[in-house]
Amino acid sequence: MKIAIFGAGQLAMMMIEESSDLGHEFIVIDPASRPPASKLAKHYMVDYNDEEILKFVASECDVATIDFENVNISALEYLENHIKVSPPSNALKICQDRLYEKRLFTDLGINVTEYHPVNNTRDIDDIVSDDKSNYLLKSRRFGYDGKNQFKCSEEKELLNNLLAKNDCIIEKIVDFTTEVSLICVRQDKDTIFFYPLIENFHKSGILRYSTFPYSNVSLQNVAEEYATSLLNHFNYVGVLVIEFFIS
Repeated sequence: MKIAIFGAGQLAMMMIEESSDLGHEFIVIDPASRPPASKLAKHYMVDYNDEEILKFVASECDVATIDFENVNISALEYLENHIKVSPPSNALKICQDRLYEKRLFTDLGINVTEYHPVNNTRDIDDIVSDDKSNYLLKSRRFGYDGKNQFKCSEEKELLNNLLAKNDCIIEKIVDFTTEVSLICVRQDKDTIFFYPLIENFHKSGILRYSTFPYSNVSLQNVAEEYATSLLNHFNYVGVLVIEFFIS
């Protein structure tokens, strides 16, 4: 089987390493020069939505997949008309946008913090009636490791700068005791596997280390119930990690 991976980072590298005895052929697409997976597979250094590479993958590969969530959606939508793509583009579209993500979780009965879409600081003033330091303003897309987010009590100029450049959402800060992650694997035919919960420890918004396993079995069951609902909603095939605050 010939497999195209969009993104050639460490996860793509490990995917290829773990598949070394299965006889698959891999190519990786990544605009970066010398990304980790380029050591193990032919690397095409182009944008993810490059027209020529998409035509090549559609004609020469059996499957396309990704190694991180910020691949161009239109690239996967194009490929879905020609070859198998896992995970599906619709799942990627949702997970790239905090507002879409929270709306879906709410529809599926998965607990989320209070949230509101906002367009300007007047919206924040209208929505937040108590201490603004209890709320975060975040970009809906591309915010990670504490980037593109500020407490709503920050100077309005700072908030306006973020709002001017991004679609945004405000979220009420969760008073949580710890954060855990659930690694899920869903195959064709609805077969789902779960790993035990992993506890995560951050500093300055960046993950520093994780411990395995997290010992609360009852919470494992709740996490798996939520994950099953999400995976089946998308008819998802692939690996998915969901992070939870425990409050």
